[in-house]
Amino acid sequence: RDILGFRPSSDVERQIAGLATNPGDAAALSMRGELRLQNGDFDGAIKDLRESLRRQPQPRVKRFLAGTLLASFAKNPERMIDSAQELESLVDEPRLKLEFLKVYIRALNSTGDRIGAVKQLFRLAAYAPGTDELFAGEPGFAITLSQGIRSQLFSAYVEADAEQKRGIVAAFEEEFKRLISAKDRGAM
Repeated sequence: RDILGFRPSSDVERQIAGLATNPGDAAALSMRGELRLQNGDFDGAIKDLRESLRRQPQPRVKRFLAGTLLASFAKNPERMIDSAQELESLVDEPRLKLEFLKVYIRALNSTGDRIGAVKQLFRLAAYAPGTDELFAGEPGFAITLSQGIRSQLFSAYVEADAEQKRGIVAAFEEEFKRLISAKDRGAM
């Protein structure tokens, strides 16, 4: 008899089998989603976790779905961009929020959206001021978050075409105005 999450596997199987008569059982949907994830069925896991969360919002399911989506989307930038709004609504823990922003920025860069990446870099900088969080660079190389943000802002501009450079300059101007306005209001 196997043990899954400190529960006998027979109990888990019985709970999941109950979906045949009660397809809206949020706990069973969550359990099946977790099992599907363990078996490599990301799409099935995401579907079950979304439905579980829709039927009965639970912080644990929300965190698990957010982590699953982040892991899934890290390998598929286009899918990440399409689902960024949903994913961001799921991440409320600071470390998960930082990870979301980093993955989102990588996705935007990989699809050539330099302006979008710059805007998200500004959000990342505002979200984590003064943090000593490490920012993964090249394999085997890491720098501080603030160094990584500066480096990526510079790279985005250098790699941009003329139209994107104008958009990046406009994003910098917009961010500067926001910062000055916040300072004037005493929010800094």
